Amino acid sequence: MISICIPVFNYDVTLLVKDLSAQAVREGIPFEIRILDDCSDDFFRKINVSLQSVPGVVYRESSVKLGRAAIRNKMAAESVYPYLLFMDCDSVIPDDQYLARYLSFCRSSEVVVGGRCYQEQRPPAQFFLHWYYGVHREARKAAERNKHPYRSFMTNNFLIPKKIFNAVPLDETLRQYGHEDTLMGYLLQKKGIPVIHIDNPLCHAGLETAEVFLSKTEKALENLFVMGKKMNFPAGFVREIRVLKAFSMVKKAGLQSFLAGSFCFCKKWMQKHLMGRHPSLFVLDLYKLGYLCEYAGKEILCCPEQT
Repeated sequence: MISICIPVFNYDVTLLVKDLSAQAVREGIPFEIRILDDCSDDFFRKINVSLQSVPGVVYRESSVKLGRAAIRNKMAAESVYPYLLFMDCDSVIPDDQYLARYLSFCRSSEVVVGGRCYQEQRPPAQFFLHWYYGVHREARKAAERNKHPYRSFMTNNFLIPKKIFNAVPLDETLRQYGHEDTLMGYLLQKKGIPVIHIDNPLCHAGLETAEVFLSKTEKALENLFVMGKKMNFPAGFVREIRVLKAFSMVKKAGLQSFLAGSFCFCKKWMQKHLMGRHPSLFVLDLYKLGYLCEYAGKEILCCPEQT
């Protein structure tokens, strides 16, 4: 019935896997839990390899670094059941009905997204920016996400028929971190494949420090620009992504160079603010737009005007 796919890099997935196995055994369904390690440190591999004894677990280690897209494509290809449940390794299952909520969709041709949640308590200061962003931008109820189902698509927690995944595999040419889910959501929309959102979140436990979070944000913006350029920035793609839409408007107004220069001047201050005790998401939005303007200028690339 279902192949649960967990790509792993430098994370202990013991609790996650044991919880999933217990729920699947209780439901009495055919299942497998595929764990594919993407060249983790020895410390984590020695922990996770012991999970081979857990019912339903298929543990594998990649001999080469695959990256976020290729590892998921490989797991889909090797899975044995017609429905795939993908989740990030740094996830926590909030209750014992998580798997049961998905099983009712294992006879449909829809893509189902469960959502994401974060811990309620404020984390230590160095992790606050990631947590604050997640709580206010990512942890949304299904009713809100279903207003823009493709824009809200995230790969951290979703169920997809294997035949549909094979029709829209993740782009393995994107080697950096970020926005693989944005592209997949756009391709699902182009093909007219239904995406529905339900309230079945996984809690995101792997908070990054503000410094790492900003670095990954920059890499994700570079990835976003590269994938947009590769497709010649289709209007439907730009329209669904707030930072690209803002970038397009700035470019049409002839202000890209001005904003890139302003960003260069203000970057250190913005970083200091975002790493501080009271970061503003508005400042983060400006940081993202400024970085995108700067990156596009450095690449000497041109985003055509959108209508």
